[in-house]
Amino acid sequence: MRLRKETSGLLPWVSALYLLTAVIGAVMAIREDLPGEFADRTSGNSASADFFRGTGTALSPGFTMLCAHMIFMGLSTRGGKAQTAGVAGLILLGAAATVGMVGEPIAYRVLSRKGFDPPKAVLVSALIVLPSSMSLLGIKRLLTISSER
Repeated sequence: MRLRKETSGLLPWVSALYLLTAVIGAVMAIREDLPGEFADRTSGNSASADFFRGTGTALSPGFTMLCAHMIFMGLSTRGGKAQTAGVAGLILLGAAATVGMVGEPIAYRVLSRKGFDPPKAVLVSALIVLPSSMSLLGIKRLLTISSER
């Protein structure tokens, strides 16, 4: 029983930490005009346009995804079907954010020996580890919820 409480308690904290990290990434990307790229495809817009109207910047998902994340994070702390929907939403958003960050060329540039940038390397690492952890914790939570029924 103790493991279940710890697992359910970690998901909102990891989720909130990811949200904070994504906002920091958005600010940094907008400040340095780093628009989103995925597999060498760009929208051709500025980073702020990609953040507010598009799919996101090089260092964060878009505004719409962050708003959905906040809603699902709130729902995940409730009970019943609302909690299940919130946890499922966090699993999907975490998986999408992980794939999005792994597909960003900046992730490889800032982690390479040639272009190593310590602040961005820490941010990129967090933007890969936190959403993937969020998805794994969410899956564990969904399994716990289904076994309790």
